[in-house]
Amino acid sequence: MGKESPSQEVSAPPRLLSSWKEIAALLGISVRTAQIYEKTRGLPVQRDGKRVAALESDLIEWRRRRLSEISWWANVFILQRISAILALAVLLLGAFVAWDKRHAWIKKAPAYAVWNGTTLTATASDGSTVWQRSFPFLVPGDPDTAGPRTPWLGDLDHDGRTETVSIYAHNQRESLGWDLYCFSSTGETLWQLAISKRVQSWTKEFSPPYVVRSFTIFPSPDHDSTLWTAAVLVHHTMSPSALLVVDSAGRLRGEYWQMGHMNVVRSADLNNDGVYELLAGGIRESDRQAVLLIFDPRNVHGTPPPPGPSSPVHLRGMPPGTEKTVVYFPRTPVNRRNEPFNFVETMDLVGNRLQVTVHETLAAQKGYLLYTLNRQLQAVDIAPSASFNSALMRLNAEQEMARELGPEGLNALKKQIRIVHP
Repeated sequence: MGKESPSQEVSAPPRLLSSWKEIAALLGISVRTAQIYEKTRGLPVQRDGKRVAALESDLIEWRRRRLSEISWWANVFILQRISAILALAVLLLGAFVAWDKRHAWIKKAPAYAVWNGTTLTATASDGSTVWQRSFPFLVPGDPDTAGPRTPWLGDLDHDGRTETVSIYAHNQRESLGWDLYCFSSTGETLWQLAISKRVQSWTKEFSPPYVVRSFTIFPSPDHDSTLWTAAVLVHHTMSPSALLVVDSAGRLRGEYWQMGHMNVVRSADLNNDGVYELLAGGIRESDRQAVLLIFDPRNVHGTPPPPGPSSPVHLRGMPPGTEKTVVYFPRTPVNRRNEPFNFVETMDLVGNRLQVTVHETLAAQKGYLLYTLNRQLQAVDIAPSASFNSALMRLNAEQEMARELGPEGLNALKKQIRIVHP
């Protein structure tokens, strides 16, 4: 048999659609819309009673001619897309409103906090109140009786929110002590730093409460963008004191004890290695002398070695202390003649210098020497306070004392500073 010529090929019969469902599916519209187009747009369908039929080719040609002529407000495809766009716009608007509310809350973050009576109030930069916390006991307004009352505000845990760290310096100090609090950005207590343990020397046992004298906030030695806290706490009536170190969540990371009050703590990267050292100043009772203790915050433990067997100024049951450096400040003739010891009261970091006040006359509480140390902890200057000079001039042996504590005498004190690396 021979091959058929093209003229002999038989065309496929046109496809017949016999339901509204098939017609609507071909046109990409709903059944209801197809029925409306039959009445309003001349959709080419044939009826036999309730039955309908349409040729596929006729429907395709009609779609090409007539749907392109439909106005946009009557075009189902356009209306469907407009509906989707409007729904998306509503979702975006809702998300923006939620973000805007959160953004407004962030702008209302605490900028500073103030104690007033029994209430701590955190205030935004525009002066509006962010949160308030009321406590049972009054915080006196006199800083000489209330102690350090200025709260610290910042982001401890690197979560974008502002925490507040403050001493609760209430008027029940002797019976209840003072604790250190960390509050959230909305005023809830995140952690509370206090001492509940008992410690012993060879002759006494010391029970709480303890009083927070000073605290400092410094970058975490783990380099994780969080901040750690160190605080010194002193016994409410006796001489034990402790340096406590906690991380951003309030977990205890270090605990050092000694006989003799540590009055102040600061932090500074003394050797520029990226880890801030802790500097605790006060008195070491075993030496009856003002001291400055330097610690690596990752290794704060123990207690100083005993000056002798069964010493009453040594705390029992603790490992040796981990001080990196101990700086001993000499006692002046004024102090040796009139007082049992001298002590460090305050410290301030001024540029690359550390300024340390060492009290020499205890009665006045203002008779001090201001030592200026470099980052190697060497004295570069010593200046007496006016009250120290006044106390000096009131002494019976004022001429001899004045000679010893004149410019040459003060310069000699620099050489008497003792720096020990245990």
